Amino acid sequence: LNPRDSRDADQDADGDGSSNRHEFEAGTRPNSPSSCFRLTQVEYLGRSVRLRFNTELGRRYQLERTLALGPGRIVWTAVGPTGAGGEVVTGTGGIMELSDSSPVAPKGFYRLTLLPEEPQAR
Repeated sequence: LNPRDSRDADQDADGDGSSNRHEFEAGTRPNSPSSCFRLTQVEYLGRSVRLRFNTELGRRYQLERTLALGPGRIVWTAVGPTGAGGEVVTGTGGIMELSDSSPVAPKGFYRLTLLPEEPQAR
């Protein structure tokens, strides 16, 4: 982000569809179109859903699901290969995957959440 230009945060320097602000928050490189926080593949495998996505080294990710979108409050639940509770994975800098094999999968709507960085131990 350019501290001398407040408009810089909302621009998309590399044309990959992610603003410079979002790339900064995700730990991706705002000058590289191949470096962005996005899903690369979604697969429905019988009663489960698997999502593959690009990761940044050391960043933490979690898969969440809601059964309905619409007016009012939307409740997102962390999910994982064993259902509710959700698995948190730490990025390797490559492609990783998370899945949901709960009884309601693949019904619902999914989102991949980038979790806040953990504070460094002193």
